[in-house]
Amino acid sequence: MRQSRKKKKGKFLSAKEGREHGWGIENVKGIVERNQGRMDISYGDGIFTVQVTFGM
Repeated sequence: MRQSRKKKKGKFLSAKEGREHGWGIENVKGIVERNQGRMDISYGDGIFTVQVTFGM
């Protein structure tokens, strides 16, 4: 059974349980923004995709 990804205030919520957290995407987003890159996140058909692009 595939879970749908939940969002809160435009951010995906972690599906992890216990003490683990899901801050990794936010850390990557900060790095991308500081380096004038682009990050696209999509979710559909049970597939979560993050695409990061930096200019050369």
